Amino acid sequence: MSDRLDRIEAILERIAEKQEETQQQINSNARAIEANSNAIVELRLSLREEVESMVGMIAYLAEQAEQDRVEFRAAVQQAQDGLHRRFSGNGHGDTNP
Repeated sequence: MSDRLDRIEAILERIAEKQEETQQQINSNARAIEANSNAIVELRLSLREEVESMVGMIAYLAEQAEQDRVEFRAAVQQAQDGLHRRFSGNGHGDTNP
């Protein structure tokens, strides 16, 4: 009977050791999950800031493009008006500006 009790005790010790190893692995996994969750939150915030910055830059560039377009149209119109004045009439350029 003593051998049987010794075997049962050995089995219970192995079960307890396995349970302790499992608990340590669970704790390690929980710490890793928490660290990864924190990293994801930080990356999400950083990404949001970068996207907002990019959207602002795109809006600024769109405004600049519109201003450049207006200025270019005005310059072309001014050149066109100047050429029209210079070459209006009989199709020959004025010799006296």
